[in-house]
Amino acid sequence: MEEASKKKASPEKRLEYMIRAYLKFGMDNPEYYEIMFSRNTPKYVDYKKTDIEPIAFHEKQTALQSADVAIAVYSEVFKNRKTVSDKIMRMRMLQIWCTLNGAVNLFNSRVLQEVEEDADAVIGYITKDIMKRIKSELEGKT
Repeated sequence: MEEASKKKASPEKRLEYMIRAYLKFGMDNPEYYEIMFSRNTPKYVDYKKTDIEPIAFHEKQTALQSADVAIAVYSEVFKNRKTVSDKIMRMRMLQIWCTLNGAVNLFNSRVLQEVEEDADAVIGYITKDIMKRIKSELEGKT
């Protein structure tokens, strides 16, 4: 995602590249994706007040860097616009993440392929729909 965020393109296009990179990583690396986002593995809060809290905190900060990159690009899209508050921007990024996570999980579990023959078309539709919503927000239509 960081690589996609640094491409020479408009902020909107870079955000789209990041969405596509997230989906590609998740679908091309289902085992890693499952460990990262689907398994109920211990989190930072589980290590609070233990000897390894500092290590767990560092791991959490490292993991949050991807979210920070996404939020930075999303904020750049809406730079100097009064149409969307910072709180709404953060909520939208979380909504996008939840949508992408759901798409990747349904794809990786093969449920999406059971429901829809052309799973790739669904993934493409989701990406286009997210970008359409962002364009609408930019125009102040939401």
